[in-house]
Amino acid sequence: MAFGLSTVSLNSLCSFSAPKYAVIRDSRLGCLHYSFMFLIFFYVIIYQVIYKCGYLEMPDVGISMVSSLRFPDVTIESRKVRYCSLGDSCTGKAEEKCPCRRFRPEEVLRQNQDTINLVTSLAYIDDSGDVARVEYVPDVENYELLLEPTVFQKHHVPGMVNEVVQGYRIQGRLFVGSRGEAPNQIHHQLCKEKSKVKDGAWAHPEGQNTSQAPCYISSDGNVLGNDVFKVSTLLGSMGISLDDMRGVAVYTGENRTLRRSGFTALLSLEVRNYAYWRGLIDTYYVMDFEMAGRNKHHFSQYATVKRGDRVELAHEYGINVVIAPSGTIASLSRQSFLNVMTNSLGLLTVATMVVKILASYCCGSLSKVYEKVMKSTTADVIYLKDQISRLEHEKAKHKDEETRSPRKEFQNHFKYEAEDDVELILKMGRIQEKDSQQSAPVSPGSEKEDDRDAEARCCEPLLLPCQKRHVAHEGHVAHEGP
Repeated sequence: MAFGLSTVSLNSLCSFSAPKYAVIRDSRLGCLHYSFMFLIFFYVIIYQVIYKCGYLEMPDVGISMVSSLRFPDVTIESRKVRYCSLGDSCTGKAEEKCPCRRFRPEEVLRQNQDTINLVTSLAYIDDSGDVARVEYVPDVENYELLLEPTVFQKHHVPGMVNEVVQGYRIQGRLFVGSRGEAPNQIHHQLCKEKSKVKDGAWAHPEGQNTSQAPCYISSDGNVLGNDVFKVSTLLGSMGISLDDMRGVAVYTGENRTLRRSGFTALLSLEVRNYAYWRGLIDTYYVMDFEMAGRNKHHFSQYATVKRGDRVELAHEYGINVVIAPSGTIASLSRQSFLNVMTNSLGLLTVATMVVKILASYCCGSLSKVYEKVMKSTTADVIYLKDQISRLEHEKAKHKDEETRSPRKEFQNHFKYEAEDDVELILKMGRIQEKDSQQSAPVSPGSEKEDDRDAEARCCEPLLLPCQKRHVAHEGHVAHEGP
């Protein structure tokens, strides 16, 4: 069978590398390999899947907050409130006391899409643009604020169904403390008061009672499943009082109380319905109020106030709450589990490459042996096909004739036992390819020719093309005779 040079070259040029499964009997490399496998199993299955709930999908959440304000159960007369003056004007350099007027809840609460404004004082503007008078909202700390957050999933993939959780189905906790500073006396006092109620103050959102700050406290009340907090409780969670001199007058720069100047608070509302190790649990949220900025607080907005038949322009000062949702509403997801398992394949590949590199370069004299075992090249496909056809032909021949198998012939001649027919084909294919590449005209009496004829006669079923022609020529001369 003749082979073209172009065909052989094309097969060599278009060859591809395939992973090879090689067994290296070295306890050092074996222990290292199985150690990597154990660590990967622990990281993926135990840590990622079981501990971190890798079988859950955790999309972002959006929040729609509905709030309402109501009078306290027990009202205090304005003349008994310490920051209410009995006259018609404010007293004190920083206007610590000003006239008070009872406002309806809808006049005190302003709500937008992502903010809640709670009015604490008003400054009325006269026709010349100056402040004509100032009024405080009396006993605003005891007003009760009802919060009803509606939480929904925010999938970024079209067609995904967004789960919605209504506010009355969510259990809430309020964080008391400061993320960046040590708790102050107001924090500790609030946690201590709440600890007197059963499950009123916890060390973390899921349990363990405590009386020290920081803590997580329950609401002051509940209306149809929705949490109700007093304004004083929300202020105490931030560790502040409306009488703190941390405000500033915008135009004059004078220090004022937070009641008079107003301030902005950031409400971080984190929603979760899962826990590590445990998986899915009842949905709950944690509210964390924190003042925006450190000093010189101020917040005001223009408003029109109706007084009888008159409508006056006023500056409303108060607490501006900016809502920042976070967390997730998790759900079972086969896709999330498959993503975790797919990422583990990369770890397995890296671990295998590390062991292979160590076997090839860090095992001394054995490195060359291991590298040879892990890397091998087959003969050209043309030679392999030729050997397969010859082997099948000889097998068919052995069914009718009592001749030795090609594998026995190969073993007797080369002193090498092939484990199976595949190994025999690979070995003889490489011999045939090497002989085809290195064949050259030789003298009839040379020793190399005698060796090649002996190999050809021994392994006739696997003859190389040049050997086959030579044997045929020998047989033809023998038949003709001298």
